Amino acid sequence: MKKADFDFTEEKVIDACTTWVNFSGFTGEQCGKCKKKANVLVSRFDWTCVCGHRNLQKRHHPHESPDLGPTQAFLRAAYAKAEKRKKAPA
Repeated sequence: MKKADFDFTEEKVIDACTTWVNFSGFTGEQCGKCKKKANVLVSRFDWTCVCGHRNLQKRHHPHESPDLGPTQAFLRAAYAKAEKRKKAPA
């Protein structure tokens, strides 16, 4: 994966949380080769780091300040907006 694959806009996170993700949607992972910490969107059983190493998703709580992916604070803010959007009348 490229670093851009770990870049998420707030709108991408909100969209995922309001359309197909029934929970926070991200898990905190660490690459088994280069040891970079990454907050990865849950979608499969594995993920590929920028170093090229394939890792299994262990599904831990997101990291506060990962090397790759959105921060925990960014995710919390996006989740709050997604919840408001879900509760808004159609």
